[in-house]
This record gives sequence, C-alpha cells and structure tokens, in this order.
Amino acid sequence: MGAYLSQPVKEKESSDGGNVKVKFGTSAMQGWRTSMEDSHCAVPDLDENTSFFAVFDGHGGKEVALYAGRYLPQILKDTNAYKEENDLKQALVESFMKIDEVMKDKTNAQELAELSGRRRFREEEEDADEKMSAGGSRNVNEAIRRALKERLLAEGTPSEEVDLIIPSLTNDDDEEEEEEVNKKNGERKEGGEIGKDSSKNTAANEQPVASTSSAGGGKKKFVPLSEEELSEWEGPVAGAAAVSVALRNGEIICANAGDSRAVLCRDGKAIDMSRDHKPTDEDECERIVKAGGFVADGRVNGSLALSRAIGDFEYKRNNVPDDLPPELYCVTANPEVKTFKYEQDQDEFIIIACDGVWDVMTSQECVDFVRERLCYSSTKDGVVPPEHLSKITEELCDACCATDTRGSGLGCDNISAVIVQFLDSKKYKETTEKYKNNTSSVEGKGTNQALDDDAKEATAAAAVGNTNK
Repeated sequence: MGAYLSQPVKEKESSDGGNVKVKFGTSAMQGWRTSMEDSHCAVPDLDENTSFFAVFDGHGGKEVALYAGRYLPQILKDTNAYKEENDLKQALVESFMKIDEVMKDKTNAQELAELSGRRRFREEEEDADEKMSAGGSRNVNEAIRRALKERLLAEGTPSEEVDLIIPSLTNDDDEEEEEEVNKKNGERKEGGEIGKDSSKNTAANEQPVASTSSAGGGKKKFVPLSEEELSEWEGPVAGAAAVSVALRNGEIICANAGDSRAVLCRDGKAIDMSRDHKPTDEDECERIVKAGGFVADGRVNGSLALSRAIGDFEYKRNNVPDDLPPELYCVTANPEVKTFKYEQDQDEFIIIACDGVWDVMTSQECVDFVRERLCYSSTKDGVVPPEHLSKITEELCDACCATDTRGSGLGCDNISAVIVQFLDSKKYKETTEKYKNNTSSVEGKGTNQALDDDAKEATAAAAVGNTNK
C-alpha cells in the first residue's frame, strides 16, 4: 500500500481555463502519501480544432508522470499521423509509444534524473555534512582560544596582553570564512542559474550542468549523471498510468494505458471511455505470459498492479523473443483507444482522474457528485453552479481522501482530477438560462455573468460554424 504521512497534505494545485467550446477545471492533491507522483495537462487549444486533456498517475517515482505532463502534448503534435495524415486516433497511439522511446534516449536522461528528485536530496545531504564539518572546526578553534585565554589569565597575564597574544575570531574572520565557502561553492551557484533552464538544454541535446532548487526550504542541488551512469542509461525506474481525451470536430477520442480512467456523462449516465488495465484481465494476462512474464497475486511478476503504462522499463526488457514489438511487451505503453461521437443533446461533461478517485467512487457516483454541483440534477434555492470548475475538482479530492489510514488503504492515494464541460450542450444552455437571473448570493452574481458570457460565446461559435458550412 505504500508509506503514509501522519496527516494528509490537503493543499491543492488547481487551474481553470477553456475556450468557446469547452471549459475545464483541474486539481491535484498529495493526500496521505509521502510524495506526490501524479501529473496532468490541459490544452484546450492544441490546434484550432483540437483540445487535449490527460492525467498521469506515477508509481515508483514522479519523473515519468512529470515528463509526460510536460511533453506528451507536443509529442502528439509531432507525430506523422497528426501532421501528415490528420489521423488523431493513430496519432495518440504513436505519441504514447514515442514517449517511451524519448525517455530511453540518453540525451533526456539528465532531465529525467533531475525530475526524480532523488539525486538532489543526496547532494543536499553531502552539503549538510560539509557545513557540519566546517562548523565543527570553527567551534573547536574557538574552544582552544578560550582555554588558552583562561590559562594565561589564571597565570596573571594582563587581559590586554592576552587579547594581543590570542585574538578572538572577529567579524572580519567570519566574512573571510564565508567568502572562502562561497569560492568553493562558486561553480555550483553559477551552474544553478544555468540549470534553471535545464529542460531547454536537454531538448537541444545539451547536457545540463548542476542546478539548484529552493523547493521545500533550503537549497537542493542536482548532481548530473556521470558519464558512466549515462552510458548505462536504459530509461527511468518509475512508470505512470496515462489516460487522455482529445476532442476534435464532434469526436471524443480516449487513449488509455493503465488503471486511470476517463468517464463521459451522457444524459446523467456514466459511460466509461476507458478500461482499467489489470494483469488479471484475460487478454492482458495472455500477453504477459507470452512475453515471458507471469501474474501472481494480481500483479505482473508479482510486483506491478497494472499491465500497461508508460515507463516501467524494468518490465520492457528481456521479453521473449528478443525482437518482440513494444505493443506486445509484458507491460506495454500501447494505449487502448476508443472513439465516441459527441451528442450535443445528451453529452454534458467528461471526468478524467487517477485511481485515487476511482478506488473510492464508482463512475456513476462521481458523475452524480459533479452533476449535483453543476446544478444539473438539483434546483435548490440559493444554489448556483460555481464560476470555476476547479471548485468541484477540489471538493472531489477532499471527498476521496480518507479520514485515516486504517483499513484497506482506500482514499490514501494521490488524487488528480480534470473536469471538461461542454459549453454548447443542451444541458449547459438550460442551466445557464435557469440561473442567469438568480442574484441570491454574491458568488451567484459572478457565476451568472460568467455563465451568460460563456453561453454567448458558445452561441457565437456555433453561428460561425454554421456560416462556414
């Protein structure tokens, strides 16, 4: 189940955005886990006709999830299927497979190592040892001075002479000592300024130098991989479940590898757009065994609890036969892709979330939770839809967080969720009309104005679309 904190971290990273067709809200919360390993991305305007949203649930480390959140949208745009063939479904497949190749590339090893955070902490500990050593020497020298002074004074030596014989450690000495320390650390400090753009350096096939970060208090220094480590690089240790949803020209395309999930709310009913990939699934188990692996205790080789993921290169080596294509690996990044036609009269919104949500709520329970807060399923007096969807995603995170860590461990995971709402849907327009004149609260006034503006923008966009036809 993993290690837990004594109290959950409930601070959330949230965002909101959208365009004339959709609006979105996102939230991510660490919860009871000792670290945050989730990531997500929301790109409403990947191009003029395409929106892209995804959630990455990391395991064994955070670097793969963070890397995917940072680069998968651009990798998607760079695929041949996207650029040349205008085939979004195939482009999604290619992008999931491509990001594995990119992470194995030695030119990207430094960035992934830095994202992991593990090497930074190691260097910080070394610095702490150095400081302790320097401080210890200083304390010893001062103790010797005091002892000698006391000896001379006890022998009757005048204090003025004692000060001349054994001067105290002065402020000038402090400054000289600090200057000496700065000289020793000069290269690291200078490197830190360069290292802030280490991702850009890596993208340009340049190796980043040492960098610093102030996250979590004192400075944490990144130690670049050595030449020997680079030569042995075969990809990051961590992995991540990845689920994405792309919207284009009336199509909703979901690509999924792992046990995160995307759910479509259609006329109040939850429709799973993805399947949780578990090693015990008949087709997944068959692939695992054919590749030379096994399933024990519901896990791949008795260890990994999902059968598809990006990263996890430990399970993508030594497959049988040696020339086995990546889509048939024991654990594969090959996504399962499903396409749905957008139904304006029925479709309301999409929820994309990690298993920190789905382990606690069923798809329908989650849909009901969101619909109630969008006022799609209730007409309580004085209650209006929130202006920002992140208010709902934040409430969802809290609802899925356990009160303690006793029992099964459900509700003790990292939690990430994205809600995408269709602004031209029948339900949205009905709700907008119903609440736009409601001034029962201060929040309601701001919300109603936002709803009215969104509705006008959506209507204008529809009008432009009809004119173009």
